[in-house]
Amino acid sequence: MIMVESDKCNICGNKIEQVTIDLPCFRHIDFDSVCENVTLGQCAGCGLIYNTSSYLIDNDDYFSSVEYAASAQSCQIKKSTQGSMKTREYLQAERIVGLFNKNPQSILDIGCNRGEFLKELKNFFPDILCYGQDVNSEFAKYIDPDFTYYSSLNDVNRKFDVVFSSLTLMYVPDVLKLIQEIAIMLEESGVFILHLPNILSAPNNLLMADVFYHFTPENICNLFMAAGFQVDLCDEETFAGELLVLLKYTGVKNNKFKRTVSLNALLERVHKFIDNVQTCPQYNYILGTTLNASLSYLKKSCDIDGFVDENKEKIGQRFYGHKIIHPDELGTDDVVLVPYGVRSVNIAKRLAGLHSAEFVPV
Repeated sequence: MIMVESDKCNICGNKIEQVTIDLPCFRHIDFDSVCENVTLGQCAGCGLIYNTSSYLIDNDDYFSSVEYAASAQSCQIKKSTQGSMKTREYLQAERIVGLFNKNPQSILDIGCNRGEFLKELKNFFPDILCYGQDVNSEFAKYIDPDFTYYSSLNDVNRKFDVVFSSLTLMYVPDVLKLIQEIAIMLEESGVFILHLPNILSAPNNLLMADVFYHFTPENICNLFMAAGFQVDLCDEETFAGELLVLLKYTGVKNNKFKRTVSLNALLERVHKFIDNVQTCPQYNYILGTTLNASLSYLKKSCDIDGFVDENKEKIGQRFYGHKIIHPDELGTDDVVLVPYGVRSVNIAKRLAGLHSAEFVPV
């Protein structure tokens, strides 16, 4: 499994400029630190950001492992625009329903995990034929028996009105090959709906050792236009800070690339985040149990009592050896670090209106 075979971009052939970051890097299974540095590269043409380190090459069975399946990556909740907490899959299904002019007859979910998104979409489109693909065969036992499951895209032998993929593209080593396969799978009027992290909104994701790529609005446009797709970036409220992209294959390739942010500018934001954590006043809890919480813990300026999470599925578990509690358990003397960059102020304000503790945005 080799992502970059030379110092040239696999997509457009331009030069890749590389830099090594001497910071802890993490994996998605448990957001544990797995290495002390990561090497990144950015194409001087299309702007695609590569992870050129060896972690995924050395762990090529990572996503097909029992350990990964057991980590329940799809068990996430988010606040809806109405203020209630919903599963990520419900909100995705609700959001993309509005992208269709007519009811689609078939959908393939690439990287379907346990099939929760397909179940939610079926509630909106009862007659849709659902197909899911995931390289981890452990997920097959969770898939609705009325759905068709593929462990490999090589087994797919039909076309679809919709191909959907959420938080998957950055894990695919040969992304251009996948895009070409999707173009073949689409009906003539079919659409590819892509949901991805936006590295502009979450630059700390550069420290994830288990992804191959990082995307911006501009480089995702460049990537798909070069592969012959029409690209529409959807305005997002439900998934603010993420990329929801509607793609139609036309076969017309466009190499007039949009200019994107530099990798060095993103890395400056990572270092600023760490500086803010280390200079923050005393606190005894950290909000969250994912990347930003992990990085904050390893770079913390004081001892803590534990972590705080609104996801009730995580309450009572431990993170970095510390207990995870719900915000309802906090007292008036507790101070919670809210390490979520530009979103921190709004998150801290919302939680302060619901709970008695002090919430400090970083």
